[in-house]
Amino acid sequence: MEAAAKTRQALRSLGDTVTEAWDLRLTVVFHPDLERIGASRSLGTWTGDHGFLLSTTVLGRNSPSLDDDKPLSEAHISRRALGISKHSSGLRLNNLSETSPTRLGPDDAPSMSLTLDELKQGVSLRFGHAVVGFVRLVPRRGTDAGSPLRHEFLGVSDQAKQVRRLIALAARSDLPVLLLGDTGVGKDVAANAIHRLSERSGRSFERLNMASIPDSLAEAELFGTSKGAFTGAIERDGAFVRAHGGTIFLDEVGDTAPFLQPKLLRVLEQGEIPVVGGRSRAVDVRLIAATELGVSEGQGFRQSLLHRLSGIVIKIPNLSERREDIGPLARSIDIGCTEKGEENLFGDLGRSPLLAAAWGQFFHKALHRTWTGNVRELKLAIRRYALEVGDDQRFGSATSSAALAEQTKYVDDEQLLAVHRACDYEVAETARRLSLSRQAIYRRLNKLPNTRIAAEVSDHELVTLVARFGNDANRISQFAGVSRRAIQQRLLRLEQDR
Repeated sequence: MEAAAKTRQALRSLGDTVTEAWDLRLTVVFHPDLERIGASRSLGTWTGDHGFLLSTTVLGRNSPSLDDDKPLSEAHISRRALGISKHSSGLRLNNLSETSPTRLGPDDAPSMSLTLDELKQGVSLRFGHAVVGFVRLVPRRGTDAGSPLRHEFLGVSDQAKQVRRLIALAARSDLPVLLLGDTGVGKDVAANAIHRLSERSGRSFERLNMASIPDSLAEAELFGTSKGAFTGAIERDGAFVRAHGGTIFLDEVGDTAPFLQPKLLRVLEQGEIPVVGGRSRAVDVRLIAATELGVSEGQGFRQSLLHRLSGIVIKIPNLSERREDIGPLARSIDIGCTEKGEENLFGDLGRSPLLAAAWGQFFHKALHRTWTGNVRELKLAIRRYALEVGDDQRFGSATSSAALAEQTKYVDDEQLLAVHRACDYEVAETARRLSLSRQAIYRRLNKLPNTRIAAEVSDHELVTLVARFGNDANRISQFAGVSRRAIQQRLLRLEQDR
């Protein structure tokens, strides 16, 4: 007995020391390569026993790799962009680049010291001028990469993963579901997902907004009418009958008229609907209801009905609670535009650093906005901004051409060479992408070792290259590191001189 008691005591002591592990996670909210949006990486962990254990202390263009097996990889990000170090009350983040700075938080600060509570709220990072990230301390949990809901209830945040978990749980049962959340958070998306994943997915899904139905018509809309029930009445099925075998979704259920609430309670308890002017009728329906937070008896809603609706309760968080999901939600709008054959929402980001910078600034600011209208407000704001920026020549007042030029004037030598190579050594295209003059590009290239222009390739060298590569201007251009167009002109003159 004494040995057993000691064992139980030891187990209790061990359990007392177990603390939850937290993950310091970087998520890409915006990137000119739209496929990168939503990519993330753990930068370290925190536990109460050991504090922070950092796996990454420096972030830059080429390292570390994120969960899509790529680094941040954008020409305007420095190789050493951000430093992370521990301090007494949390972490310190520091910009490490003078030429292509990383901006931190709403004030574009060069450095920030953050407490645990502040890290749990998260902080925005703007790398270079176009890549926007969000660093946050989140509970360490398993991934839901295989979830069939990843493309329905969108988001990479811990909150989105928890909602998807509860949706999947609700879909496996026939219990009533109550969805709680403010306007625009996606309660209708959750309701549709529950029905689609359930065994009732092949049957009808009926949706009624209780706030939009006049009290005088609500009973007939829900339960149907028999012929002669009132003057001019015809036999007509209500939403519950139409949903027989399937699911009915009552949105804004908190606005249900008081006289109707006992009848809804009866449907839930007995599975029968009171047809207006006729006999009760049995129905087999799964009920999902949605309302804003704070519904109570004091507001005219029966607690007995609220309890009966609350078989499974899913709280849908506000967008301000899951800011790292702003990028994936925006990306879904762009994909939707493409599927409908509409114009690309974000424009040609690969050809225009200015346009990429404009969108980078938009998302950097979006991470600090309240978004009282949640996802609905975000989608409208993105579409409106897309109209404002239009193309490289038309930006909204928040991102004037002068402001963008200021953001892009810091280009280090490595960035210049990377863009120059990507432009096949064409000076005009390099200048356009970097928003610098051709003269500035020529001056910079002239100062760099091992760089040249096509005019500096001698005729003798060109003849040697032709002997090696033939008249393939592309291969000669890449080997010599000069403009393909200029090489084509030189080859034409060489042919004419023979």
